[in-house]
Amino acid sequence: MNLRLFLIANSMLLLGVLSLGLVGCGEVGEQAPAGMVALSGTVTMDDKPLEGAMVSFIPLDASAVSHSFSGRTNAEGKYQLQGPANSLGALPGKYKVTISRILLPSGQPIPEDSEHGPMGMGGAMETIPSEYSMWNQTSLAHEVPAAGGTADFKLKGRADVLKPANPQRGK
Repeated sequence: MNLRLFLIANSMLLLGVLSLGLVGCGEVGEQAPAGMVALSGTVTMDDKPLEGAMVSFIPLDASAVSHSFSGRTNAEGKYQLQGPANSLGALPGKYKVTISRILLPSGQPIPEDSEHGPMGMGGAMETIPSEYSMWNQTSLAHEVPAAGGTADFKLKGRADVLKPANPQRGK
């Protein structure tokens, strides 16, 4: 696969993962899944809180857990997972985890109320290394226990790695 196709494919996957952040928006009549438990945590990059990152839990066994869950980190790097119908928490199970932070060329995060999302924002860049931000490359995983709890992630590397969120934009 050539580099351009690889970047396009990963950008589309990134869009899918980032759209998981919208699962809390829910559809009319959608209900929270039964059995959800509270799950929160802290994300750091080189021992410093990582602000404005999207933490996404993607189920490893879609037959056991049919929903993905996500949360955005605050200034202290803390997040709380959210699921369908604005429900807080996640279902117990095993998950692959991605942590992504896309910034505008100005260095500012994409506004949470943006109608365009990251792919529609000209020049938006992923700032987290792909071993954490790309679902097909992430080394992060977590098992959510039946009692809920916390999931802290201590990332290493540069948090300013810039990769186009949409590689076609610059062409």
